[in-house]
This record gives sequence, C-alpha cells and structure tokens, in this order.
Amino acid sequence: MNHRTLSFYQVEMETNFNYEGIACKGIYHVFYKGKQNEILFPTEEHYSHFLRLFFENISPLADVYSYCLLPNQFHIVLKIKSEKVVFTYFKIAGRFPEETMTLQELKELSEKSEFNKINILSIHLQKQFSHFFNIYAKELFLQKHRKDKLLGAFNSKKLTDESEIRSTVTQIHMLALQEKLVSELTSWKYNSYNAMLSDKPTRLMRKEVIDIFESVDYFKRDHQEELKKSFLTN
Repeated sequence: MNHRTLSFYQVEMETNFNYEGIACKGIYHVFYKGKQNEILFPTEEHYSHFLRLFFENISPLADVYSYCLLPNQFHIVLKIKSEKVVFTYFKIAGRFPEETMTLQELKELSEKSEFNKINILSIHLQKQFSHFFNIYAKELFLQKHRKDKLLGAFNSKKLTDESEIRSTVTQIHMLALQEKLVSELTSWKYNSYNAMLSDKPTRLMRKEVIDIFESVDYFKRDHQEELKKSFLTN
C-alpha cells in the first residue's frame, strides 16, 4: 500500500462516522425526521423531485423495497447490492485512489491495522447517501424554502429478519394515516403501498417484497391488521 492510498483513506475516515452503519447485502430502514417546523417537501413537485434524485443517486447501489414521504420526514426500506456491484460502481466513478485496484485488494486494505478493519465500501456508501441528501437540502435552501443551508443527518437501522422487514414496511405505509394526512390507506400518493398492488412497471422490488409477505393477500392482511391496531391505540 503506497502513501497516497493510506493518506486518502485516512482523510475519508476523519470526515465520516458510524462506518459500519451501511454494508453490502444488508437491508435497512433509512429515515429522516425533521424538527417541529421543518418542512422537507413544500410542494408536490418536491416529493417527485426527491424520488428522482434518490433513484438517480442510490438505485445503482441499492434495491428499494418500500418508501413513505411525509411533509417533514421520509422513510425508505432498501437492500444494498453485492460487494461486486458496489465496488464496480465506485471504481467507474473514480472513487478509489488507484485506478487498477481490485475488490480483493480493497478487502485486504480494509484489514490493515491502520484502518482497524473498517469496511471501506461502507464509507463510500454512507458518503453517497450523504451526497444525495445534501443535494436535495441545498436545492431547498437555494429555492428559499429554508433559512439554513443543510438538514440534519439521516439515520439507518438494519433489519435483521423477514419479520422485521414486514413490520417496518407495513408501519411506514401507515404513517400518513397516523399523521391524519389522509383518511384511507390508499389515498396517500407519496408512499409505495399502491405500487405494491399494481401491475404497472415500477422501480421498486415488488416481487421480492410480496415474496417476503408470502402473497398479495397476506400483504393486504398485514396492513389491515396494523390499521386496526393503530385505530384501537388512537
């Protein structure tokens, strides 16, 4: 490992945190909740533009299972693609200091004592998410929809089994109802519930999600049961 490579990744390590928060093949609930008066989506066009930016910057690296956008928050369930796909994307994008670096060499580099076994691909993944979010936040600021330039950091939670995935997908589809933005589950345009039940082409991993629920009928059933629980608790 030459000095240029070591210096490059020492800088990357100093400017990031929570290095192992997002890793290849992991399934995550990525979310951001704004402060009380913080509006992420001032107009309908902002919802659409956010999704366009997200798929442009993140879909080469992750498969999207579900999402929900609300005026002051967003929630996305996704699965990070394989090490080979992620490495190839970042290599083509020129993210590594050595153009000829292979995936095996990158893994060996991560094992070096100087890096304390930090996953270098995870660093780049988190930077990609931050890059996407900062683009959107900057545009809000330039359009005079915000007084400050940047939003806070987004969060991620790893989903460890199919039960947790089903529960998270179902719960985020309920959020518009819980926030009293609509009165029917199918009425909110800015989540993935209707797309899961449609035959129209989608960028979502519809088949994979339905398979996790076992069938469309079970998908509907779980949502209706969650709806009843939410109604009883509210």
